[in-house]
Amino acid sequence: KVNLNNQPLTMTTHHPSNLGQFCTQVSTLPTRTLSRLAATPATRGAQLYLALYENRLVSRVTAGENAARTLRHDYVVRTLAGPFQPGDTRHRFILRPDWQADQMGVAAFVVNAQGQTLQALARAGCP
Repeated sequence: KVNLNNQPLTMTTHHPSNLGQFCTQVSTLPTRTLSRLAATPATRGAQLYLALYENRLVSRVTAGENAARTLRHDYVVRTLAGPFQPGDTRHRFILRPDWQADQMGVAAFVVNAQGQTLQALARAGCP
């Protein structure tokens, strides 16, 4: 959890209760984000975004300055959803078959009308 501007905000995310099954047999990831923020000038016009990310991706480079190297990537955003109004937000991400369900997670962040990040958090889809 990150609260860079020390704004009066709380936010949590919820994933399915059957995470063991989710990690092996999933085509969608339902999420629920609860965000509450005090009405202040800094929070006016705040919006919530959700990012579905994947870890442990690998790229084998065949040309250029990284030729013959293997690059590893974490927190690669696969889908960005929003903007949503802060509050009780539910969203269902659809996962592609070539994505690694056990490496997926969701990041949630709230920005104000000036584009400043008020808070951000991330949660892995699998423990």
